Amino acid sequence: MRRFHVHLTVENLTQNIDYYSQLFGQTPTKEKSDYAQWLLENPAVNFAISSRGKKFGINHLGVQADNDDDWQELQERARSSGDIFEQSNTTCCYAKSDKAWSQDPQGVAWEYFFTKSQADDYGVDTSEELNAINSDEYVEQELSSNNTDSDKKNCRLFERKDNCCS
Repeated sequence: MRRFHVHLTVENLTQNIDYYSQLFGQTPTKEKSDYAQWLLENPAVNFAISSRGKKFGINHLGVQADNDDDWQELQERARSSGDIFEQSNTTCCYAKSDKAWSQDPQGVAWEYFFTKSQADDYGVDTSEELNAINSDEYVEQELSSNNTDSDKKNCRLFERKDNCCS
């Protein structure tokens, strides 16, 4: 089975946990001090909220694979959609996962992932990095660099740790 994934950034986690628990008719599957997740069966949705983002609202959307075969297919779909940023055995949202990230034409981050195990710490929020690179400040910095158009495109889509845009 695959699950559609929605991650919202919220201002008041407790208030939103109460709201979504009533809406979904169940308490969170996972609840931390800065994060909550509901794994809903009908419809099959991985719905998460956190207080970690900079802007309230949609943090990112995605699709979660439940097995290796689904994960392979999701990776291929992500690759066919254009440029992607891949992560292997990364920790995010209190889970260890393999991931592929892309951005739609509006700049919304899309996450394709396969969760391997749970984790004690939140880890890295890659969606925040992807959203940050759409900021005006980042684009101005990118355009003032002496990199090729291809380098600039990759830097803008996926924040690079090797200072390709500096």
